[in-house]
Amino acid sequence: MLDHETEDLGRRAGRPVTPATLGPGAVLGAWRLDHHLAAGGCGAVYRGHHLVLGRDAAIKVLHPHLADDPAMVARFIREAQAINRIGHPNIVDVFDVGTCGPHTYLVMELLDDANLEQRLDGDGRLTLPECLAVLAPVADALTAAHRAGFVHRDVKARNIGFTRARLDDPGGEVRLLDFGIAKLLGDGGVGSSATVRMGTPHCIAPEQIRGESIDARTDVYALGVLLFHLATAVYPFDGDDSSEVERKHLDAPPPRPSDLVPELAIIDDLIAWAMAKAPDRRPATPRAVVDALRAAINGTRVRRAPARLARPAPRRAASLATPRRRRDRRPGG
Repeated sequence: MLDHETEDLGRRAGRPVTPATLGPGAVLGAWRLDHHLAAGGCGAVYRGHHLVLGRDAAIKVLHPHLADDPAMVARFIREAQAINRIGHPNIVDVFDVGTCGPHTYLVMELLDDANLEQRLDGDGRLTLPECLAVLAPVADALTAAHRAGFVHRDVKARNIGFTRARLDDPGGEVRLLDFGIAKLLGDGGVGSSATVRMGTPHCIAPEQIRGESIDARTDVYALGVLLFHLATAVYPFDGDDSSEVERKHLDAPPPRPSDLVPELAIIDDLIAWAMAKAPDRRPATPRAVVDALRAAINGTRVRRAPARLARPAPRRAASLATPRRRRDRRPGG
């Protein structure tokens, strides 16, 4: 690139556009928004291009009507802090957080356009080996989060992305997304009071609905729901509204996958275990779910160990200014 071109890009990056309504062509800091990728309750995600460095990234922008709510801004920024503190290769990376006029935004690793839910809608249910290929890295990401003192609280297919266009691409990697409602566990132990109900009705654990203490086993319940969803292409509980779905999470026994797909009888017991109403009757860790799934696929059984919880690791200061190193990345990831 010629020097005068670099200088021009620098001037453009230094005079950002801050429209009231974002769209393609708008500039936040040094990032130009190229096109819209997705939207959620608290923000929209765009494919962005850095005007100086020439790299692409995903730009997650807090909805303007929420920008005046200090609690929402704090939650938005907390997502970046949580991801940076956990530092795991199967959690989507956050490079920067910033504000530009009325807009608060995160700069994140750019993934394939389709998340796991969209692939499930398009391709139908997954085989059990495919389920294992997804759940194993998700369990590793959750384990790292729990050790860092966080409970995700919203594990679901929509919050799982990929670095490649095909699920079976050996060069692709799984990424766990959206730590916006992650709960920091208390210093006094592994449990934390959930004073405000957070989560998705189809995937929410009974203790979240009741506003009780949560811990790693709350994510284990959601992992059981996710396995059922991936293996059958439907949620274990459904209803006319969220209240009916939540009532089933509280009172109805977990359905058997084999009632929908007979060959899934080998995971009936695993679903019942992972989705037990009482946390102390579930697997203690996400990896225990993965081990049991692998054993079921291999035709063996895993003894149900008592649900003992490990204490989170001591807190370490983390700064977004210091990029974290990716570990165990495969070539092409």
